[in-house]
Parts: sequence; C-alpha cells; structure tokens
Amino acid sequence: MWVMTVHSKSNTKIFEFETEDEVLEAYKRIQGYKIITEVIGLDVRDSNSIK
Repeated sequence: MWVMTVHSKSNTKIFEFETEDEVLEAYKRIQGYKIITEVIGLDVRDSNSIK
C-alpha cells in the first residue's frame, strides 16, 4: 500500500493507493506539497518473516 499526504495552504489530505504506479500518476495531478510513503506490513510474531 502507498500513502500520499498532501499539504496545502488551507488543509492536509491523505490518499491511499494500492500500487506505486497509481500513486505516481496521482502525484502528477495533485497540487500542493506532497509526501509519498510505502506502507510495509511485518508480522513480528512470525520469526521467519525477519531476515
């Protein structure tokens, strides 16, 4: 999952995207100061997932 946080003069909005391509396309269209974050889930209870 990808999250874009957009700051403008009057507010802050957060958008969620499933793919990197989707967030990059939206980045081109959306006005304001933008931060893109990739959200990675890790199940810490599963010791095999930590390498």
